[in-house]
Amino acid sequence: MKNERKIIEEILKLINFSKALQVRKQCVELVPHLIKHLREFDSDETLFDKAIKSIFSFMGKKEKDKKDDNIKGVGFISLGKISLLAKQKTLEPYIDRIFDLIDAEIKKPAIRINKDQYHKPIRNTDVLLCIRDLAKNYGHIFERRYSARNPMTPGTINHSQ
Repeated sequence: MKNERKIIEEILKLINFSKALQVRKQCVELVPHLIKHLREFDSDETLFDKAIKSIFSFMGKKEKDKKDDNIKGVGFISLGKISLLAKQKTLEPYIDRIFDLIDAEIKKPAIRINKDQYHKPIRNTDVLLCIRDLAKNYGHIFERRYSARNPMTPGTINHSQ
């Protein structure tokens, strides 16, 4: 049990402090597998909290090298997988933050490359996969947040006017 905890903490350190982008990406991809197979995440909420915050931190970092633009995509896919694996009460405190990240990513305008081509900063499929996974366990929160009946929902049109 101590060894597993040590491994988890080392992986979280790599996500937060490694200078190699590929190492950080692979560690973010590992987090859902760790949650699935290691019981430490069920018994220790602070460890789960650190893991989620590490993914949020990874997604928030600006990279100097713009060649690899799916950095956030890896984070979205991992968050979606975690939403399927984690207990609902464990992940619920982070749901609003996850939806805020999704909203921000969807609202980003496409970048014009040349006369007829546009480029979206992140692959929409990664965000859609995250939404699909979230909807399986958190559909009620999803519906409440994006309901057309809610006039305060971002991106909806208020038809009552």
